[in-house]
Amino acid sequence: MSVMRRRNQIDPYGEGQQIPGHRAATFTGNRDYGDSWIICDMDPKWKKEGRRFEQLFFLDEVTALAAGFRPCNRCRRKSLEQFRATWNEAVDEDQMTAEIDRQLREEGTIRRSAPASELSAGVMIRFDGEAYLVTNDGMRLWGFEGYGPTEDLPAKRVEVITPASTQAVLGAGYPAQVHQSAKS
Repeated sequence: MSVMRRRNQIDPYGEGQQIPGHRAATFTGNRDYGDSWIICDMDPKWKKEGRRFEQLFFLDEVTALAAGFRPCNRCRRKSLEQFRATWNEAVDEDQMTAEIDRQLREEGTIRRSAPASELSAGVMIRFDGEAYLVTNDGMRLWGFEGYGPTEDLPAKRVEVITPASTQAVLGAGYPAQVHQSAKS
C-alpha cells in the first residue's frame, strides 16, 4: 500500500506541490481554519497544543502573502499587529482580522494587470509564464529553492499575483520577510 504524500509546498499562486522535505522554506502555515489562512514560524508553539494543523511550507513570507495568507495571531502576533495596522492605513480603517481573512479569500484568485514599474517591492507577478518577485532594483525569478538573479522589470503590463489588498499593504510599508537568496 503506497502512502499518499500531501501537496504541502505552496507556490505564489496558492497551489500545492508535492516535494519531499521542505527544502529552502523559511515559513510554514495552515489553512484548516476556514477563512483564516495563516503564516506561521517554522515550529509554531500552538502546534504542540494538539490543534488541527495542515502543515504547509513557503519559501518566504512574500510567497505566502501572494498566495493569500496573513501572519498568525498566535506565533507571529507582532507581525500580525503590524500587518493589521498597515492594512488599516492602506486598505480599510478598523477592519478586524476575520474581515481581513474574508477579503483575502475573495481576492485570492483575482488576477489583475498593472505596469511593472508601478509595483512595490515584495509583490509577486507573472511574466512569460513564470512567477517573479518585484524588488527595489528589478525582479527575480521565484522557485521552491530560492530566487534567481536580478533582472530588469519589463516595460509593459504584467499579471499581478499578490492580492490587491496585500499589494496595498506592501506598498504602505509592511516589511514582509524575503528569502535570503533575494538579498544576494
